[in-house]
Amino acid sequence: MSAHTTTMNPSRQPAVFVFIALLCISLAIQWLSGQVIGFGTASASVPGVGEVVLNPGHPLENHSEDEVHRVRRCLSNNGPTMVFKQFVQASTRFHLLCQEEDGEWLDMIVQKIKGKYTEITSFPVKDGTRDLSRVLEWLLRKGAEKISLPLP
Repeated sequence: MSAHTTTMNPSRQPAVFVFIALLCISLAIQWLSGQVIGFGTASASVPGVGEVVLNPGHPLENHSEDEVHRVRRCLSNNGPTMVFKQFVQASTRFHLLCQEEDGEWLDMIVQKIKGKYTEITSFPVKDGTRDLSRVLEWLLRKGAEKISLPLP
């Protein structure tokens, strides 16, 4: 009796390999960004605020990866320099401002969702990024008001 073995057509092997490799890469990227259900959600500890759930979508879709990571790193290392509260439609959002050593102002906007502060977006402030008075004017035009930590 001879054993019957099934072999794949050699011309299909590279395509199957590429498909499996792309699937693995896709899952790894989703897992790293906290998008895969069951793997948890990425978060960062922000001094004076606590855990902030990082948003894998909007910040990286609308700002460069470098900009978003600079904001997250600044806040994780130094905590917010100033905090502002802003009412947006039916929700309350908080601007966590952090100033880098070169004087540039960075902003992470968070909102409490399901009892956890969640990042809405993160970016360097464009309206006079090193001039605090221009940053404050920008926030006041948005209707934000300065508050103290801890967040409510």
